[in-house]
Amino acid sequence: MVSVDDFAPKNPAKGLIDGEEFSTGAHTFRFIQTPHVPHGWDAGQLFDTTTGVLFSSDLLHQNGDRPPLTSEDVLGLARETLVEYQAGPLANYFPYTAMTEPILNKLAALQPRYVATMHGSVVEGDGAKILEGYAGILREVLAPGVK
Repeated sequence: MVSVDDFAPKNPAKGLIDGEEFSTGAHTFRFIQTPHVPHGWDAGQLFDTTTGVLFSSDLLHQNGDRPPLTSEDVLGLARETLVEYQAGPLANYFPYTAMTEPILNKLAALQPRYVATMHGSVVEGDGAKILEGYAGILREVLAPGVK
């Protein structure tokens, strides 16, 4: 039912439910359903339970030429990117809903060692603390007045 099946007929696409795990042999991945975090209702993240890597899509989006891996604080850069986007044509590309913070807390509870964002550096460190800090930034920038 998805175009992936057109290109991979030997291995048809398989939908995953929240918390479902699958193995590639050397790695085990868990699917985390994250509706509207960062984008549409069908958003999701993968967590590599073997290495502690959270593949986080556009979370912690950092503009500019960034190193592939950092242990530095990227929250300031992620905030700058969000503020910049809110002031231009990409405003509200990341919706803030009543579920945004609980979803980020759910991801933080995984205690990732690495947060691999799609745009910017992979961040090595206390992933729970990073995601909790990011939740505060999202609330501040996207939902001022929400406590």
